Amino acid sequence: MAHEIELLTPFGVLGISEVWVEFNGPRLFTCENAAGHAYIGMWVMEGKDRDVYLFMAVSHERLETIRRGMMPLCVAIVSSECGIEEVTFFPDGSVAKSRHLDAEQIPKEYLPSEDAVVTIYEDQEHREPEITSVTMAVRSRREIVDVCVDGGAARFHELQTRRLGTLLLNTQDLLDDLANPESATRGRLPKALIDETQFNALPVAAGSFRIRLASANACDLFFDTGMATKAARQMVDLIQACAKPDSLGPAAEGIGPRAAGKLRDLLGDLSADGLSLTVDWGSPADHRNVARLSGREVHEAFTALTQKALPVSSIFTVHGRLTGLDTDKRSFRFHADDGSLYTGSYTDNCAEEVLMRLARQEGGTPSTATIEQIVVVVPATGETKTSNILRTLIPD
Repeated sequence: MAHEIELLTPFGVLGISEVWVEFNGPRLFTCENAAGHAYIGMWVMEGKDRDVYLFMAVSHERLETIRRGMMPLCVAIVSSECGIEEVTFFPDGSVAKSRHLDAEQIPKEYLPSEDAVVTIYEDQEHREPEITSVTMAVRSRREIVDVCVDGGAARFHELQTRRLGTLLLNTQDLLDDLANPESATRGRLPKALIDETQFNALPVAAGSFRIRLASANACDLFFDTGMATKAARQMVDLIQACAKPDSLGPAAEGIGPRAAGKLRDLLGDLSADGLSLTVDWGSPADHRNVARLSGREVHEAFTALTQKALPVSSIFTVHGRLTGLDTDKRSFRFHADDGSLYTGSYTDNCAEEVLMRLARQEGGTPSTATIEQIVVVVPATGETKTSNILRTLIPD
């Protein structure tokens, strides 16, 4: 990342990211090295032949806490995570000198007042994160998805634990279903697909309330993470479509009923509390796409999905064993080799005597079943209902 001002210190070149206090040059500021490690720099003494600064290495979580005025500067310094570097700069261009200070070694005259805090971002509704999604994606070679919700509450940097859990589950479920709409209509998703679209939560600074998700798998030589890339791209496109009533219907139909149901769950949970939503996707290929929905747009998209039923029928074959049959109710139970269980009704094309013979055999006979599966999103509740019809059953 390019910086307008760079400082040459004994522990490397630091680029100034944000200047909080300035007079005759930066006096209180944030900076980072080439690896993205963050520091807070603070001027503490000026002489005719030198300037003395303190540099404090900080995690991005602590940096955001300090930036939002949630931790006094004095407390941050004396409880530094990695100690303090005292750096002396010389105006004649001589090499800067530094020494490491533990908390008890910091001169009292260096410390700010106990109630001094940073509050420069109080009035900003949306602020770019200190490390953008695309910067993180390029560095880690993984897909990065930032999900930010904001309800305008005073404690905007906090979120109820239950709300956080629901937000994470709904987001991961939506990513899973978006990656492969065809598989998403066939009962339980295959484990291989789930592994490919798995995202992990990373520690990240709060931003309204922001969570950062990174694909579990790194990209290949062509900056592609496979299903994770597809899922992240489609999620951002879908959130953008939610802001446009005319495009939401076709978009929802294109992703399949189960993914549409997961989208409705995500929007419904946010709509209940009037929360806005921002999804920021960064790709290892140095691409970035951001989608934002206001609280009103979240509610309108949720309402539109609630009013629309999305039935989808698919026919597929699966190998396994017939383990149950009820001729009175014309129902069946079929265990697939991949662990999936299918229950439902069977058609007249299936000879009952054959089915009964296969079902009586202990453990069932290995067979190939042709199943029609119908998935419907119930408008009143947003839940998905799946029904299966056994069309044919052919023993091995």
